[in-house]
Amino acid sequence: MVIIKKFYMIFITIICIFLVGCKVGESANNTYVVKPSTLFKTEELKKIEPHLGLISGCVDVIYKGDKENLYVKYEIWENGKIKESHESIGNVITKDDKNKLINVSVSLQDNLILKNKQSINKNILTIETNKGNVRTLIDSAPIDYSTVRLNLQEPITKKDEEETSIFAITAHKETMTPNMSIDDGVSKADWAVVFKVYFK
Repeated sequence: MVIIKKFYMIFITIICIFLVGCKVGESANNTYVVKPSTLFKTEELKKIEPHLGLISGCVDVIYKGDKENLYVKYEIWENGKIKESHESIGNVITKDDKNKLINVSVSLQDNLILKNKQSINKNILTIETNKGNVRTLIDSAPIDYSTVRLNLQEPITKKDEEETSIFAITAHKETMTPNMSIDDGVSKADWAVVFKVYFK
C-alpha cells in the first residue's frame, strides 16, 4: 500500500511538472522583443541625417507566436490625450519570419505646402518594414514649440496582445528634458506624434 501511494505521488508530481512546462512554453511563444536600432548604421552616415532634414527612429522586432501580421500605427496627442489614431502599414508574418529580425523604421521630413495661398507646415512620414513601405503627409508640431525626439533606449519584451511605443516626437511650450520614456514623454507633452507596433 505504501509503495502504491509513493508511485501515485510521483505520477501526480510528473503530471504537474508537465502542465507547468506546457504553460511556460505557451507563454514564451506568444511574446515579441523590440530592440533599438538605427537607420544610419555608422557614425559617418549619422552625420548626414540632419542635413537631409530627417528625424528618424528605427527598431528590430523578433516575434514568437501565431499571429499573422505586424502593424505600425501612429497617434497624434494633444495635452496628454489622443486626438487621432491611424493604422499605417501591415507586415505579413510567415513561418520563415518567426524568430528572425523584422526591421521597422520611421522618418519625418519637413514639407511646406501651399493651401489657399497660405504656407502650411506638414511632415512627410515614411514608414518601412522588411516587406513594404508607406509615405504620407501628417500634421507637424506647432512651429513655435520646442521639440524632443524620443527613441527606444533598451530592449523590451511584451505579450503579443500588447502594443509597444517605438518612437515619438514631442512638442512643448516650455523646454522639457528628453530623459524620459516614450510613453511618459507623450503623456506630458503639449503636442506629440507617437509610433507603435502591435500584432493581429
